Amino acid sequence: MSGFSPLRWLRGLLFRLEAVLALCIAWFLVFHVPFRLVARLFGGVSDPGPALAGFDPQPAPVLVRARGVGHVVDAMSLRLPWHSTCLVRCVAGRMMLTRRGIAGHIVFGVNRRDGALTAHAWLVTGGEPVIGGSEATGFTPNACLYALPRTV
Repeated sequence: MSGFSPLRWLRGLLFRLEAVLALCIAWFLVFHVPFRLVARLFGGVSDPGPALAGFDPQPAPVLVRARGVGHVVDAMSLRLPWHSTCLVRCVAGRMMLTRRGIAGHIVFGVNRRDGALTAHAWLVTGGEPVIGGSEATGFTPNACLYALPRTV
């Protein structure tokens, strides 16, 4: 039975509104707060190796929730009147994952293309990219904003 459910519709709306609010806060943090303060707020900078190796394996239901967060952040970022960079989307996704008690790690990488150095950020949980993973191909991971899940 697949009919209209007001509760499901409301949950979906609130989930999208949370993503928009997280993107607005993330935009402010990325463009108006010194990075050293943002890094401290998000757990500090560390080696990206453990995050990429999946040192914090997540059960399948948690990965499904994390992928849902990544999907809604990417979708809502396209509807805002400004361009949300990869870092803005990752910070927003990280805030939403943290609110759900899921560890998220923002990985920073660089790549040299046509003589120019380019940078990219992507969000990883359980060793799996949640945001920005498809664009991360060819980037060498250099640093990570490491996080542990909060204890409930």
